Amino acid sequence: MKIEPVYTLMINDGEEYINCMSEVKIKMKNGNEHKGLFVSCDEDGMWTEVGKDESNIIFIGFEEMEIIEEI
Repeated sequence: MKIEPVYTLMINDGEEYINCMSEVKIKMKNGNEHKGLFVSCDEDGMWTEVGKDESNIIFIGFEEMEIIEEI
């Protein structure tokens, strides 16, 4: 099965949406924080660009996240 990426993320039980290339702050369950651009997501997690170029895109699983906010 192939899962296509999604470019709009629904948060807060459908009350808010974050669109592709919006700046986000992600607080992890382990206490770490990441700030970057929301690139895309699938059912398991999201890709976030944390540097100045695309070589720094990281994948963060939803099960690891505590809070996602648009900034």
